[in-house]
Amino acid sequence: MCEAMCSGLVPVTSHSTAIPEFVTDGVSGFLTHRPSEIAAALLTLLRSPETFNRMSAAAADEVRRKAALDMVVDKELAVLRGVAASVPPQHATRIGEGKCLVSPTARGL
Repeated sequence: MCEAMCSGLVPVTSHSTAIPEFVTDGVSGFLTHRPSEIAAALLTLLRSPETFNRMSAAAADEVRRKAALDMVVDKELAVLRGVAASVPPQHATRIGEGKCLVSPTARGL
């Protein structure tokens, strides 16, 4: 879905899973609960090119803000640092110059 939004497509989707994290309902896409809402959203986009164009630009902007590579990498590194920090020292093995912690469980020991 993120690739489609980045290309300017307007998502019409459900409130399930992580999708609402990337879509602002009525701004960068439509979040629906029922098939009738899906049909209504599609008709809105079909009948109003101005709405489609506005939401298309908003969808591309929103996904670029929320899923930019540097931001995603920063979030992933923060998660990994948090996990590494939670490994008790007695269960960690230092590798290299102490820059990397690997727990015995993570190594499959």
